[in-house]
Amino acid sequence: MKKFVVLLFVMILLFSFSVTGQATDINSDNYRFIVISDTRPSFTGAPFSPAYMKILEEINWINPDFVIHTGDLIFGYGESGEILRDDYGRALELLSMVNPKIYYVPGNHDYQSPEAADYFAQLSGYKDGYYSFDAHGATFIILNTDIPGQLGQITGEQREWLEKTLLNAKDSKAIFVFMHRPVFSFLLPDEDQRGDIPESDCNFISKKAKNDFLDLLTKYPITAVIAGHEHLFYYTEYKGIPFYTIGGGGATFSTSPEKGGFFHYLIVNVHNDNISYKIMEPYHFSVDTKVITENGVSRGEALIHNIDGELQSGLIQLNGIKFTLPKGDYTVKIEPAVTTEQLVKVREATGLLKESTSLGTFSQLLKLFEPTFFKVEPHPQNDQVVSVSVGVNALGSLPIRVTVQPKDSSE
Repeated sequence: MKKFVVLLFVMILLFSFSVTGQATDINSDNYRFIVISDTRPSFTGAPFSPAYMKILEEINWINPDFVIHTGDLIFGYGESGEILRDDYGRALELLSMVNPKIYYVPGNHDYQSPEAADYFAQLSGYKDGYYSFDAHGATFIILNTDIPGQLGQITGEQREWLEKTLLNAKDSKAIFVFMHRPVFSFLLPDEDQRGDIPESDCNFISKKAKNDFLDLLTKYPITAVIAGHEHLFYYTEYKGIPFYTIGGGGATFSTSPEKGGFFHYLIVNVHNDNISYKIMEPYHFSVDTKVITENGVSRGEALIHNIDGELQSGLIQLNGIKFTLPKGDYTVKIEPAVTTEQLVKVREATGLLKESTSLGTFSQLLKLFEPTFFKVEPHPQNDQVVSVSVGVNALGSLPIRVTVQPKDSSE
């Protein structure tokens, strides 16, 4: 019984961790990005899926270093120039609300006519729709699988460019390749597809085109290849290279939920040499923020509820919790949004109340409740207020309350 009381006391302390000041700069070897795809509406003029808008909201809460959209922003097919302009305008109006930078991959719906391709070129800044960029010591390659006359293949000038880019990147810490049409299909047979299905629906136009591309990739240390096009989640490996299809951004599903037809996005976490991939479904966590003023003193509060798995296995790092507060110095406090009795039940149910009570175990747990990020900055438009950003580890199954309050009012 005594051991249980001591254990409970330490756990209560865990959740009352409070800090002031700034977080250190993120090491360039530690970063994360999010991949979304196939967010287009079902037909011209149709609304975007509410799940897509929820994904965009969650991206802001997660606040990754950047986002990559692997194609199909708009419906596109058969639309006039005026409608294309309006469709791109609607899509970009939504995406303009996303705080991190977005890199765009051309999809078949985005690139199916010269006019559509022109709009995409203006959006991406690259005339032919393929390009690369370097960040955090890694190389990120964007391919265009929808060049007119070259649909479903990487050939001609693009292939020459790709081979040169891969050669220059061979010493990068990682090489990520992004494209719209996947190399490996969940839906279509692995054979020459020309004539069997509409060209717009195929992935790689022939087995020869597919094998030629794979032969090139396997000459280099590719970290992962990530695509969309099929509206589902699919994963496979080829000669040690992971291939992901991330097509659940909002368009009508291509298959049933148990076969991968569900809304999702991909979080890629890079920590030094360790890379992890997390498939995230929207609506699995929520963040409710508000500013409360009592007796002339204002504070910010956020209630975070994450149901994406168990305590540690479901952990999601949220670095985009934001408040606008009166000018001043602030401290942040993270604590459970449950009673002590509820906390004990959660611990029992999740197996954390075990005999192992070593200091090392508690030290590791304690770090999960430190703010991952805390910054107080001048507001860009109002010098009477400040912008406060907080990062927190949102543990699975446990509601957490984040409080930002003036230093002189903190306990």
